[in-house]
Amino acid sequence: MIASRIDIAHEPSIFDAKLRLGDWVLDSIIGAKHRCAITGMVERNTKLAMLVLLDGLTAEAIKEGIIRWLTPHKKYTLTLTSDNGEEFAGYEEVSEQIG
Repeated sequence: MIASRIDIAHEPSIFDAKLRLGDWVLDSIIGAKHRCAITGMVERNTKLAMLVLLDGLTAEAIKEGIIRWLTPHKKYTLTLTSDNGEEFAGYEEVSEQIG
């Protein structure tokens, strides 16, 4: 479990309403024989989905992929919600980069 994470129980109620643009849900998809991975990012309101092909399922690779793909959409990135997998351990750096 990621030590400094914010529990999903503390999500604002506006998340469920899906009325605002910029709340993203993230998850990982692991390829055959763990040779590659994809991070899926879905914006809750519009259902816009982005799939980022990664070199591996590491926190560093996922952090870099998220930053690379969401930086052009900073204006429309308010929150990121992921599971507690250690591959998302770089979320603090992502938050610093994307704001």
